[in-house]
Amino acid sequence: MTLIFWLGCTLPTHKESLDLICLLDNGQIFEARFTKGDTGLYKGQAHLRVNRWSAQGTPMSFHLDIPPPVSEIDEEGADFWGQRIYIQNDIWQIHIRSEEYNVSGQLSNSNNTLKTHNDNWSFEVLQPNGTIMGWSSALGRSGMLKGSCALFRRHGHAHLKNERHTILAFGTDNHIGIEYNSIIQQSWGLLNNQNMNDEQFTLHMQPTHIEGSISGAPYLFTPNKILGQEDLYDHLTSIERNIGSLMVSLSSRHITYGTVTAQGITLPAVHIYYGDNPLVLKKDE
Repeated sequence: MTLIFWLGCTLPTHKESLDLICLLDNGQIFEARFTKGDTGLYKGQAHLRVNRWSAQGTPMSFHLDIPPPVSEIDEEGADFWGQRIYIQNDIWQIHIRSEEYNVSGQLSNSNNTLKTHNDNWSFEVLQPNGTIMGWSSALGRSGMLKGSCALFRRHGHAHLKNERHTILAFGTDNHIGIEYNSIIQQSWGLLNNQNMNDEQFTLHMQPTHIEGSISGAPYLFTPNKILGQEDLYDHLTSIERNIGSLMVSLSSRHITYGTVTAQGITLPAVHIYYGDNPLVLKKDE
């Protein structure tokens, strides 16, 4: 049995995800992540993770694990046992229906897609700067979904190491995105009418901020609120976690709200971090 778990964690595996991340107009962060992979005891099992993070109170969260036969995902959407994100008539739709959590929303498609591939891993920005309109509710708590968002597709066989970053910043006429991990380093966006696409940008994480440069111009992410963290591997058994930790990172996922400042412009932003050393707020904050 131990050998089965070991092979499940060490043999080449495939993982694919569609991630919708939104900065709502009220300062909250809404995200829906559809993931299907070959890690764990049940090969091809899918996982739906929906969170609405707020600086006040506990997050509205919904987690669902779906058997392989009733879960499908590709570049045009995901259908996890009726929980769906898909494109129809050039509009992305998200529909989640359950006793615990309900989501309905729409965002327009984009022609400004971006694809990056390296070492058995692909990262695609399907919508870099969209506007979501919709509604979510959970156990008597509900609220409008209105704000700026990005939609990503990640897929491949690579094992990503620790210290993974995603930064999204949105404004009326500007937006910046950053994907940084051991395999893919890619920025995108538009700032002062300047294209922010750069595969040679830098990112340096300090205890209380992130600094770097995009196309030679400096930027700074400053955290304002630590919204929370989540365990992405809660579906694994204790034996799987112990063996898997020898080969891949099982660190938590940390979500922080803040601002990005670049070229004299400051934008509201979210930082998503996989690792063991998340940002902390300065003591005077």
